[in-house]
Amino acid sequence: MNTVILSDGTSYYIPNSDLSFFKELALRMKWQVVDKKKPTASTVTASKSWVDEFAGKWQDQRTTAQIVEDIHNARTNNSEIIL
Repeated sequence: MNTVILSDGTSYYIPNSDLSFFKELALRMKWQVVDKKKPTASTVTASKSWVDEFAGKWQDQRTTAQIVEDIHNARTNNSEIIL
């Protein structure tokens, strides 16, 4: 499906089978046709994200079960906190 957005903000969905008809109509009516495609996966991966700085940086010899156990052991009950 393709989306057509009019100048007043109204949007319509056009199936691929009708797209050529609407493009031809737009040319005849001298409408401005703007082709905005969603970025592809290659476009997204090409840019560098702040997350990339941390990729492969986590180093821990513990197993997943040991990490989860450590997280659970580090928790405190709210009743233990006195303000």
